[in-house]
Amino acid sequence: MPILGVRSDYYDFAVTVGEASEEIFAQNEAKIISRGWVFHSSGTLKIAGISYFKDMSRISEQNSLSFLVERGRYRLEILGGYRGANFNGSPAPLGDTPILSDTPVFHLRLTPSAEPKFSGDLETPFYF
Repeated sequence: MPILGVRSDYYDFAVTVGEASEEIFAQNEAKIISRGWVFHSSGTLKIAGISYFKDMSRISEQNSLSFLVERGRYRLEILGGYRGANFNGSPAPLGDTPILSDTPVFHLRLTPSAEPKFSGDLETPFYF
């Protein structure tokens, strides 16, 4: 699934799996939420720049990110924004005003699903 329209920058990526997966963003901190994507895992989720899709044989461990994901089908949500600078694997407590980091982050949240239904919006703007 492509994440298009992203400005050239350094990005952090987080991948979580499960209904009760950890939240990367504090409440209302995510600037982009794109739902309705489907992912079928063969054991790895790989993230690479779109230019590598011209010649996928050029994708390597040096120019991509790899996440181990159990084989199966998943519903996928893409969240984007600037997470709290004090991020330590769990969201800031509700009511706290998070100190925002200047590094943009994408959170790919996977939820196991036997028959996920595609409803992703290919026109989603990923500017934040």
